[in-house]
Amino acid sequence: MLLLPNERQIVTANDDKIILTNQLIQLNDKSSGNSYQITMFLENISSFEKRYISYPFLLILSVLAILFGAATYINGAGGDREESPFIIVGGIILLIIWFFTKKHIIKIKSDGGSSLDFVISKMSDELVEDFLYKVSVAKLNRVANLNILAEVS
Repeated sequence: MLLLPNERQIVTANDDKIILTNQLIQLNDKSSGNSYQITMFLENISSFEKRYISYPFLLILSVLAILFGAATYINGAGGDREESPFIIVGGIILLIIWFFTKKHIIKIKSDGGSSLDFVISKMSDELVEDFLYKVSVAKLNRVANLNILAEVS
């Protein structure tokens, strides 16, 4: 990333896909064979959203299928007993799907522009909180500097 005049990098996150400087925040990512870049000046940030997405119905279905399959195997007779391993395997597959569809997402919204959305990978909750804190401090400093420049003009 080329830095603007008087710009300095503060921190990177999410495997260097997100770059925070004292003037802007930038996301560089690839998705489904497409690459994209979103840049947002810090003074335009209006809000942060940290969201955990999960599909609890998959977890409930998987547990029910495993329990039903186990109960059918223990209490069943004949054909019911033969089908129970398939039900248990189906429940395990649903459990695996549930596990791999869980996501932590951060959305940084701008005043009237697009939002900067990214899935948090390899970042603990403490690192996410620290990153959002650094974005907040950088925004406050940027707005303060712009206000000083406006007063001088």
